[in-house]
Parts: sequence; C-alpha cells; structure tokens
Amino acid sequence: MVAWARPKKAYTRAAEGWKDGSGQFSRELDPITRHTRLGEKMSSTFDFLPSQVRATVLAIGCVVVTVGHSQPSGRPTATTDWTFSVGGGVLVSPAFPGASDYQVSLVPDIRASYRDLFTASVDDGARYHLIKTDNWRVGPLLGIDFGRDQDGSSPFKVTGNSPEALKGLPDIETTLEGGMFAAYEPGPWTLQVDLVRTLGEHEGLHADLSLNYRWSVTPASGNPRMATRFSTGPRLTWADTDDMNAYFGVSTAASAGSGLPAYQAQSGVRAVGWGLNMIRPLNDRWAVLAIANFEQLTGDAADSPLVRQEGEPKQFTAGLFVSYRL
Repeated sequence: MVAWARPKKAYTRAAEGWKDGSGQFSRELDPITRHTRLGEKMSSTFDFLPSQVRATVLAIGCVVVTVGHSQPSGRPTATTDWTFSVGGGVLVSPAFPGASDYQVSLVPDIRASYRDLFTASVDDGARYHLIKTDNWRVGPLLGIDFGRDQDGSSPFKVTGNSPEALKGLPDIETTLEGGMFAAYEPGPWTLQVDLVRTLGEHEGLHADLSLNYRWSVTPASGNPRMATRFSTGPRLTWADTDDMNAYFGVSTAASAGSGLPAYQAQSGVRAVGWGLNMIRPLNDRWAVLAIANFEQLTGDAADSPLVRQEGEPKQFTAGLFVSYRL
C-alpha cells in the first residue's frame, strides 16, 4: 500500500505545466510510457498489487492502446495525438495520513495522454474528458486507493521510521475508486473538484477541491520553451463517515488490539492545505519538477486518537522529480 498516492495527486493537478515545446501550460502533466508496452511494463512493476487492481491497471493500458488505434479510417493518424513521458524522483511524506513519522521513497511516474481527451497515470488514475470547452473539463475517472498497511510500509520506501501507531489497527486494502471530475479554467486559474467513491472494502466517498494559479518566468534567452512554470493554491478534502472511519476511526476490536480509545468519526472536512509546484524544462525532452505541500487535518480527522495521541495533524510533503518526454 503506497502512502505517497494521495499527496502526490496534488503534484499531478497543481503542476499543470510542461507541454511539448509550445511554451504553454498543459492541462495535465506530461504522460508517461509508450502505449505499445504499457501493459507489459505495468504488469512487472505492480506485482505487489492485488490481482483485481493489477488487472485494472493493465486495462487502463489497454484503453490507451485502443483509443490510440481507434481513429476514423478516413483520417491519417497524427503522431502528436499521443504524449508519453517516463520519470521518477524522491518523495518525502508522512508514513500514513495523520502520521508524525516520515518516510523517503523513490517513486516511479508513468503517464500517457491522448490529445486533450484522455489521461492515464498510476497516481491520478484514468480520466476521460466527456465535456471539454475552452474553460470546462468534465468527465469520469477511475483510480486506485492504495490503502494503508499496519506497519506503514511501502514498496518504494528507501528510509524512514516504521510507525508504531498502526499496530493493532486493521489494514486498509488496496482497492479501486471511481467517480467524476470537473475543472473550470478561466485564464491562469484552475478550480477543480473530484468526487470519488471507493469501490472496495469501506466504500467511502470523498471530494477533493483545489484552486490553483499558474504563472511562468521566461529565461534571459527569451525562449518560452525554457520558461520555469509555477502553480500554487489552496486545497480542501471532504469525506463521508465511511471514508473518515476507514482512516481515522477506531473500532472496539481495534481499540483492544491497539490500546487506543474507541472512536467513531463523522463526515466533514477532513483536511485543508496549500501546494506549490515548479516545472523547469532542461530542454525539449527533459524537465525537473519540484513540489511542496502542506496539509492540516481538521474536524473528526484531527480529533482521532490515532492523530491526537500517536500522530500529528500538520502534514508536509516534498518531492523532486525528473521527467523525460518520449
């Protein structure tokens, strides 16, 4: 179960930058992997996932291939319709939501997109732009909730403390999540909301709301392709009772095993925060990406004994990534 999954989504949504040399902001980060090899690579990379989720990741790869080869026969295939990129980097993040222990992870980043209609990545899932205008994007999404292990472990962990706080609490299994997203983009602003329901164990519902402002700094050479791009803004997460209790509740049985008092969380705003992201192109294919995010747990999430007694409501995430556009 990967603790970086949710924090890293802020990186995907807020660092909306590096396009294919046009000097303009893209609506998503550049995607990653050649579609002819996507399924094969994901199969070997994500062996740690349950078979159901692994099959879905492969299905996303198949969708990438299918969409890529489904153009009308009367129209020649444009080589620029697909965008792929590969990369990875170092991420420092809490061992689990609400943890006071931090871990350092080496995180792969694999993305693919088809024109402005479809995007796919492991951390942000698959998204199809059902409605797309100059200012609006609306559509369905399918992703993965990587859950939480009792020992706070991650297959990508390099170093960091193994939290004791989760001992005696049940694992949250890796599962699928699906929902809808909507984004409104007037000028340099992006207001986005994702409404997502977990499709597995706890069937929780949560909504992620973010507002980002984008700007760029052109280098002395005056080349807009080499402009450093920034994105920053607030974000808010609301969760229903099922989602809250999955991550912050303590059942009677879990109380006996963990020593924490029993606790029933209710729906409400789970966290508020702020993110800052930067993309620095090195040339037409290589770019360096940096993120810094702060999140403050609120309401019943902050009042959970898991957070009050064993954790910390203030959560920081920082990362440095390298991306290569294929």
